[in-house]
Amino acid sequence: MSEKRLAIGLECDSISERLQAFQDGYDFIALDILNEKLQERCFEEYSGLTDEDVRIRLEEVLAYNWKDVLCVFAFASPWIEIDSLNQQVADRSIQILCDEVQYVSYIGISDFILPPLTQKTKIPQYARIINHLLSLSAYLRFYVFFPIEDDLTDSSVLWDIWNVIRISCDYNNRLFLAFKIQHKLPKPIATSRWFSEPVGLLIISSDIFVFNSKGYPVLSKEHQAFYTMFSKLKPSILLRISNEIHANNNPLVYLEYLKHLEQNMKPITAIEKFADGYQDYLQIPLQPLADNLESLTYGVFEKDSVKYNLYESAIYRALMDRPKLNRPTYLAVVGAGRGPLISLSLKASDRANHKIVLYAIEKNPNAFVTLQYRNRHEWDNAMHLVNIDMRLWNPPFGR
Repeated sequence: MSEKRLAIGLECDSISERLQAFQDGYDFIALDILNEKLQERCFEEYSGLTDEDVRIRLEEVLAYNWKDVLCVFAFASPWIEIDSLNQQVADRSIQILCDEVQYVSYIGISDFILPPLTQKTKIPQYARIINHLLSLSAYLRFYVFFPIEDDLTDSSVLWDIWNVIRISCDYNNRLFLAFKIQHKLPKPIATSRWFSEPVGLLIISSDIFVFNSKGYPVLSKEHQAFYTMFSKLKPSILLRISNEIHANNNPLVYLEYLKHLEQNMKPITAIEKFADGYQDYLQIPLQPLADNLESLTYGVFEKDSVKYNLYESAIYRALMDRPKLNRPTYLAVVGAGRGPLISLSLKASDRANHKIVLYAIEKNPNAFVTLQYRNRHEWDNAMHLVNIDMRLWNPPFGR
């Protein structure tokens, strides 16, 4: 296998920017997954809100198509405050963060950047929350966000915080560091202790660049040395370009410069990109009644074309065997997942020229968002969607 080069990504405002970013030469994008509608709904008024009320809704997500999330990093919503001194705000924020992590894991995103610690008195609580988040997904990689600043790293505060977190999380191999490089850099003696830590992401803002004699943005010698040292750890690089840069300069010059620094590294293959993060993991026994499956798991099921062709054939034959009366046949898909059997049932109905009324029953709240999306955009709102455990569903027909 060729040596893995540094992956360089772009911070974006929308999932719709993904294709253009890849065409420009970026390897991944990073963005918020939830919009501010959830914030408005859950934080304007606390009284009377139940756990059901704060569940993520379709109109509150910015990414809902599992086909569009390959090579996407997700930021935790910037407005949540899991270490707030206001316990009510902290409790609600923790609940939303847990739901966000489960949704991100469900749609197939592999990398999640955690909200930064803001209250040093809340370090143990912050560490316990991260440990709980790790239990919510078997594959998701988490990044603890730290700014690299001179005043903090010299006093070893950041490293002590990180040490508490990783010990609390039992040195979990899915826990990484995300460093934002600032204008002021720590002293080399403070930097060296991080080289033995799992630095998985470097965030570089365009405003730390300086312009050379030809007018091109470059890193200062100190920042270039810092970048080169950390590049040996093979972190992903996230470029954050300010709006002023967008208005006055070609933002691609920053990408070109970072690629210039890595020009001797061989590119990774498409297969390596796809498999990144899933090597050396044992298959976890599936328990769909106890656990909510992830989108990746549903995707593996759906690759079995023979099975689904037989499903469609069976539904078609069953409809052909039924007498064609003046009323439709009621059909329920219990445990609908992402909806493959719904699509096949509609095809079978068309082939048999037999009208059906279709119910989709799914307990997984994350998969239910996908069903809502497909019902709106693919099935012309023809489905009756029910978000409930199939064992508790009371069918409105057949009585």
